[in-house]
Amino acid sequence: MTKWFSQLEAQIDFKNKLMIIISYLWMHLESSAMDKVTLIIFWASTILAVLLLVLVALYVLWKRKSGRKIDE
Repeated sequence: MTKWFSQLEAQIDFKNKLMIIISYLWMHLESSAMDKVTLIIFWASTILAVLLLVLVALYVLWKRKSGRKIDE
């Protein structure tokens, strides 16, 4: 049970740090002279890049779990 609580605490700590970083970036970008279209393009490209990385990681894990080589 203690292991479960420590894992939950680590996840909450990671989420809090991630939210602090995102809010800092948002305030910095919003306070600069960039217009709203540039902000939308920046965040859309950032989200798409993160989604692409997650999909590649899931694909690699799926290939490893199935026991096949990645380069097949």
